[in-house]
Amino acid sequence: MDIVEQVAKTFAEEAPIALEGYNWVKAMLHGYYTPTGYGMGLVFINPEGIRDSAWYDVEFCGEPYRETKELNSKSELNNLVFEYFKHCRKEGNHWNEVTFTLDRQGFVEHEFYMNVQRDFERKIDLVKTAVSGIAELVYEQLAEKRYASEKWENATAKLVVKDGNVTVSYTRTSNGKTNKYKLPASVFCSQKMWLRYHEMTNNGELKGHFPPWNTILMQLPYQEIEFDEEDCACYIVE
Repeated sequence: MDIVEQVAKTFAEEAPIALEGYNWVKAMLHGYYTPTGYGMGLVFINPEGIRDSAWYDVEFCGEPYRETKELNSKSELNNLVFEYFKHCRKEGNHWNEVTFTLDRQGFVEHEFYMNVQRDFERKIDLVKTAVSGIAELVYEQLAEKRYASEKWENATAKLVVKDGNVTVSYTRTSNGKTNKYKLPASVFCSQKMWLRYHEMTNNGELKGHFPPWNTILMQLPYQEIEFDEEDCACYIVE
């Protein structure tokens, strides 16, 4: 029995138990997968044709969360489909969502497909999350022991992509004096990752959704104020 058949069989056995007490005519096991994670949920259609969710384990699946009796094998099914997802990517078969549909007669259909909009939004989030990650690393540097007894009024971070290289520097202003430091490349990120993001946002599929840039300037709020990419990061060309 292959992975798809195994998932379908387990779903057909466990969905009626999980949906006990619900008036349903179809049950759907819906999963969303990326190279770095996944989420799964159980959706059902009632006799009036209205779609509702029994449970979702992550918010980004786009369904309201409701607690009910989950599938006993939810984690196992998630892991199985995720392994199948990674196998398909290696084979050049790209998809990011799957739906297994069960009717009252026990028949299961499945569909693997690419949700282009969700994939697009995920890539935007990846870039923004990476920018926030740089800010967090600089905060860690500022919080090191040698600075612990000193107050600083202002701090900035700067990521530059130039001639195929990526550098990150940051400044710290204390008592009116500004010092500049460089973050070792081994600490802050993968050079290849940032070069890919630079190409993707300037010339690739995310072009127009970020300003043209080779430099990202980050204003770092002091201490307890949370860094917000939307408010604190500026994309410019130098």
